[in-house]
Amino acid sequence: MSSSQLAKKSELKVEICAHGRPTTVPLLNMASLHEQLAKLKVDKGGSSETWHGLRVHRRPSIRRAQLLLDSAKRFHNG
Repeated sequence: MSSSQLAKKSELKVEICAHGRPTTVPLLNMASLHEQLAKLKVDKGGSSETWHGLRVHRRPSIRRAQLLLDSAKRFHNG
């Protein structure tokens, strides 16, 4: 299912923000979204390491934790 087809299954709800301006909020059919994600997983032959540039980290590791900590320190120290 393409993103446009998924969007057709979604709805838009008009809300009023704190400043009184109307905003549109997409309401997703979560069951449909989960079905499509499961189908993508099956179509690709099971779980893959990368999906749209995102990696799946199977289990925590000390190496990964150290990378995240170093990244956070660089971000914090600027």
